[in-house]
Amino acid sequence: DYSCADGKCVNVFSGYVDEQLVEDCDELDTYGDWETYCVDNQVWKHRWFDDYTCVDGKCVKVFSGYTDEELVEDCDDKDGWVDTGKTRWVDDTPCTEKEQKEQEYRDYFCDADEGCDYDIDDTRWVDTGNTRGLEPVANAGPNRTINSGESIELDGSASYIEECGDIEGHIEYQWRIKGGAVIQAWSADPTVFVSPTVTTTYTLEVRCSALPVCTDNDDVVVTVRIPVTPAGGGTAVSCPTSRYLTVDWEGCNTSRPLYSNNKLAVDLLGPSPDNSHNLFLERGTRAPIVGQKVHYVIFVRELENIPATPENTVALIVFNITPEDAVFDRDILLTLGLDESQLPANALDVTMAYYNDVDGRWEEMEFEAGGPSGVAELTLSAPIRHFSIYGILAELAPPPPLPPATFMPSALNIEPSVEKTIFMTRTGQSVTISVNVANTGGQSGSYAVVLKLNGETVDTRTVTLSPGQSQRVSFTPSGLDYGQYEVEVAGLTGQFTASRTITWWLIILIIAAVGLIIWGVVWSRRRGKARQET
Repeated sequence: DYSCADGKCVNVFSGYVDEQLVEDCDELDTYGDWETYCVDNQVWKHRWFDDYTCVDGKCVKVFSGYTDEELVEDCDDKDGWVDTGKTRWVDDTPCTEKEQKEQEYRDYFCDADEGCDYDIDDTRWVDTGNTRGLEPVANAGPNRTINSGESIELDGSASYIEECGDIEGHIEYQWRIKGGAVIQAWSADPTVFVSPTVTTTYTLEVRCSALPVCTDNDDVVVTVRIPVTPAGGGTAVSCPTSRYLTVDWEGCNTSRPLYSNNKLAVDLLGPSPDNSHNLFLERGTRAPIVGQKVHYVIFVRELENIPATPENTVALIVFNITPEDAVFDRDILLTLGLDESQLPANALDVTMAYYNDVDGRWEEMEFEAGGPSGVAELTLSAPIRHFSIYGILAELAPPPPLPPATFMPSALNIEPSVEKTIFMTRTGQSVTISVNVANTGGQSGSYAVVLKLNGETVDTRTVTLSPGQSQRVSFTPSGLDYGQYEVEVAGLTGQFTASRTITWWLIILIIAAVGLIIWGVVWSRRRGKARQET
């Protein structure tokens, strides 16, 4: 791309553009008909799968083989104990190690009054009256097939054939490589995550915690696929690089392997760091897609700047799940948990919702509420098919109405005027009267402040105050006659006096001084005239 810069044509960009989808290789994938086969005493089914992927700009078949192994029927489920007459009662005094073990079985599981015998041929205890078995049965699950470099979760199980009396304790599990090292020691967890590089047989061992001699085991084979040659000859094509889908919840990462078609090979449960929340994607769910791009990491982060909620509603927990606008081919399950302490005291109800950023509002979701789960006291779960902002909202009871405006007058102050001349002092010809008015209620309002002198209304001031606000109100009546006045303002009372005071002593002094001056002048004139006559 050339553009004009400083009077010259300059190359401003070089690179590939106009990306267009030519072909989706997944659309060439094909499945054959279901075929049944036997694994020990179990009936399984699988189907042939041709898997195409893009190699050097072309759709190439990278795998052909059986997939989607599923258990159809366990023939052992149809087993039934038959009295063949091949039972015997174990003597109370054990003679051999084997009979010692048989005696322990009988003493722990059976009441002698019930007639429990040990079947020598099948090495299981049976009740001669009810034909009940006692030992736990291990189930390591179906044989599995994975691509080279992938991992897989083995999910075992165990159960008693039937219960004989009250069996205390619980079943414990241990995984090992068959005939080799233990990869998961005895625990109550029947699952283990393995990453074999070659086809490997794993053994699940089970026992009752209350009677460790009561054991059983079962094997499962994990087959590791090898590269295949593409159709039409040519060089061999390696299996695609193994990919994983990861749920990153606030830095707590949980990853599970994907098939070459970007579908989960096992269930994926991604919990939050404190196990209060989780995101569950079942096996077969395709990794999230935005446009034509596949994303292999799902980020879950708590949102700080929460979008505005409806009136009388508050957001308790809010998470933003990305990549934004990602969609799935099936529902995934989002579970959010909270404690009772997180609920406001005036909460009426809680709901699960997502934020519709197009319309700018919260949309309520269909959810199921559950009891305690992990560390959470209350859980809400909802199926989702796209990523957005999700949270738990609480509807609050409307606040009680605010009390009306209440006005409180105080601090009455009366200041009469004072006018002074040489001979007279006038007080109260005018007066300044002020009072403080405060609104102690819960709402804004107006209040009329009335001034009364000697019981008659002289003036009125109206003030408008917000809750908690106060204001000083002043009056200045003038031209008042002499006398005493009773003052009343907003219920507060006081008094003042309008008066006139004459300074008589000063007047008399001035008159006397003038008289003396006049006498002195007259006396001086008379004395001068007398001198002239003599």
